Formats: sequence, C-alpha cells, structure tokens
Amino acid sequence: MTTENVQPAEQPDHFAEIAAELRKVADDIATLVGSGLPKPRQFQLNIQPGSRDDDNVTADAVDAMAGALLGIRGRVRKMSGGAYHYGVDLLPRGPIEVVVYQGVSRPWALRTDVAAAKAELIEREAELEKARARVAELERARKPLVSDETIRAAVPATWNERKERWENSDDPTGLSYSREPDADDPTPVSPARVPLRSGSVVDGVGLVADGRL
Repeated sequence: MTTENVQPAEQPDHFAEIAAELRKVADDIATLVGSGLPKPRQFQLNIQPGSRDDDNVTADAVDAMAGALLGIRGRVRKMSGGAYHYGVDLLPRGPIEVVVYQGVSRPWALRTDVAAAKAELIEREAELEKARARVAELERARKPLVSDETIRAAVPATWNERKERWENSDDPTGLSYSREPDADDPTPVSPARVPLRSGSVVDGVGLVADGRL
C-alpha cells in the first residue's frame, strides 16, 4: 500500500471542542442549583481570538465571535499604555459577562479608526440631508395660499412703484392721490375760509403777525 491512498486524518475543529467543553461547564454549574450559595459577583468569558501576524484576520475573528455571542461588531480601542486593541467591552449576556478583544498594530488601528470616522460622517450627512428635505417640506406646507410673489405684485413695495401705478391708472372715483399741484379750482370759496396768518408774539389781546394785530 502506497501513501498516496492514505487520507489525512481530519483535524478537530477547535470551536467544536470549546463548545463541548462549555456544555460540560454548564452541566457542572447545574450541580450547584439549589445549593443556596450566593450569586457570583462576576462570571466572565474572556475571549481573545485572532492572529498575531495578520490584523485583518484578527478583526474578522473578533467580529465573528462578538457577533455570535453579543450581536455586535468590534471597534478600535486605545489602551492606557498606548497599545491598541480591537474588540468589544465587557458586556452582559444574562448573568454572564463577555469581553472579546485582541491586540492590533498601531498603523492598522489608526487606518481602521479613520475609515470608521469617515463612514460615520457619511451616515450623519445623509441624515442631515433628510432633515433638510423634511424642513423644506414643512415650510412649503405652512406657506399661505397667496404667495409672497402674488402679494408683491398686487401691492408694490416701494413708494416709486406705488406712485407710478397711481399716475398710470384710470380712477373713475376721482379719489386718486397725486403730489402734483392741482389746477385752479373755480369753486367759490366761503368768506370764512380766509388764509391763516401766523405770528410769533402774543400781546395779551391777539396774535401779532408781521408786526400788526
């Protein structure tokens, strides 16, 4: 028998091994049910998936694990010591707390952070455009039935425009107003309608005008 016909042995899936062990852990914990022991202050899964040689592989692994356990994706985090991690913070899943993270290189972390910021900016700008369109729609709805243009056409805004309209219009009522001096009116004037005389000195008897009473 030659080695060409020998099939390589299948490697066990490490995720299957972990899942099997977690089931055993659950069974072991179940033996404590009814023991009356105090609730653990913290029961945590600390998961660090990924590759030390490839940051993209690390990010994919973190996203897959965080998505499976928490339903979210990872993000870049700068640590107090200056290093960068990619992952999710400690979050509860029922009574269990889960944290998923792995260290990544600084250049990769900065590129990813900038790309995420740009994507967020695009999303915010799209939301802003929707808000502007909504404001414009509401402004159109609240405008009066008679538009501003119609009002300006019916009532000229400036004195010269109004004056020109009055002078060029036919007014059958005779009530039109003009600043031009009127022609001589042949209507007799009542003797009581005498020109008003003015003065600046009162002598106690009458008004002194032009130096005469």
